[in-house]
Amino acid sequence: MNLSSVGYVLLYCGKVCRYGEVEAHIRGIELKMNARVVPRNRMRIVVAGYRDKFTIELWIASDNKAAPVPTPTLNIKQVTFAKPTRRSVEAYDCCDSQDYMWKVFKP
Repeated sequence: MNLSSVGYVLLYCGKVCRYGEVEAHIRGIELKMNARVVPRNRMRIVVAGYRDKFTIELWIASDNKAAPVPTPTLNIKQVTFAKPTRRSVEAYDCCDSQDYMWKVFKP
């Protein structure tokens, strides 16, 4: 990977979206970035809109000019918002325990 390249994470909420769901994913991604010492200026997290299912896309751009353009497939009027569950309020994580991630988290 080029030293000037930038990673983009595009988050699309689904047709049924819980309040706080996207934010919980963002917190989980930021926890992973901090735990793995990823420089914040090398990653961009973009709330990209709505699709039929929750979707995450990862893009690598060679420079800031080549940023990906979000491609939502739903309008906000087509989305149903549900009350958050405890899980959607906490940071989402796929690999390490949340207790461990909160211990190493340094905002």
